[in-house]
Amino acid sequence: MTSNKNELENGTLGIIPNPLKLVRALMRPNQPFVMINLLSYKPQGTGDYAHLTGEEAYEVYAKSVEKVQGPLGSRLFWSGQVRQDMTEDKLLPFDAIALLEYTSPKAFLQANFKGKSNTKARIAGLKGQWLIASTTLSVGVLPDPDEEHVVLIELTGGIKRNSETVKQWHEFQQSTYQSVGAKTIWHGCCDHHILGTAMPEIEDVLVTWFPNPGSLEEVMHDPHRNQYLQNIRLYLTYKASSIDLLPELR
Repeated sequence: MTSNKNELENGTLGIIPNPLKLVRALMRPNQPFVMINLLSYKPQGTGDYAHLTGEEAYEVYAKSVEKVQGPLGSRLFWSGQVRQDMTEDKLLPFDAIALLEYTSPKAFLQANFKGKSNTKARIAGLKGQWLIASTTLSVGVLPDPDEEHVVLIELTGGIKRNSETVKQWHEFQQSTYQSVGAKTIWHGCCDHHILGTAMPEIEDVLVTWFPNPGSLEEVMHDPHRNQYLQNIRLYLTYKASSIDLLPELR
């Protein structure tokens, strides 16, 4: 738990992306990029999926996504179920996160405009989500699902204008996390929200594997941690465990 005050002035979730925002993806370089999916489920499905939980209804949608994304070369880099919202103010209670890599902006648009994913199941199960187009900064190890581990998801905003703050924060994370045996799963720079909004915008997402809950607690209680966080305007953090949200895309 951190003592810094989060300053999320406007955080909203969305369900169906605005086509104009989807087209913005064409402005990206013609190379692979990652869509960060932060999901919040309805307690119970609606419409034709009222007999399912919101999560189960979304899983129906997820299975239809596999059929669309697989032929396009997309891959699920990592996905996890949120076990605990560790953000002090509990601003946005997400249930799951998925890092879906597209081979190119064209492949992303093709999947959204020409694909036949089950949109009804998506609407029935999803309370809302953030969908953030991102550039990969570094990738690391994927957790072994048969071994004990815990994953920390950190989203930060309001730091781009101070390059020294960014540098110091990343150096602190790297050295402190390595000291307890933690390893980076994925680190990315957020380019823009495709779905949902945040003010200030999310700029950086770090997903880190910790060998056990004790090692994570040691880092969270590091006496120097809050000193760095005071210089970060927005800091959202979640504890998660790995799941296979789209196993066929691994």
